[in-house]
Amino acid sequence: MFRGREITHPELGRAVLQRMSEALSDVATQERQPLMEGRRMDIIMTPNPIKPKTKTEVKTEAKTAVKTEAKTETKTEAKTEVKAVTKEKEPQNAKA
Repeated sequence: MFRGREITHPELGRAVLQRMSEALSDVATQERQPLMEGRRMDIIMTPNPIKPKTKTEVKTEAKTAVKTEAKTETKTEAKTEVKAVTKEKEPQNAKA
């Protein structure tokens, strides 16, 4: 919405709308270029369609999540075992 003398510089309003369109390009597409209607400049944007995941994609993601969780648990268990073993050896070395 242009007020007062702002109406003499519609190119500035168009630039603001173009920057907004570029900033939102990852989530929306520009359907119509900025258009002046009286003292108002409008732009129409539509959200990008979200592709639903297929059953195989969901299964693959679930398997990957389970594998990574198992790996992290194994690494954590191994680290605690190593720490326990090193703690057991330290007192023996101190006595000698």
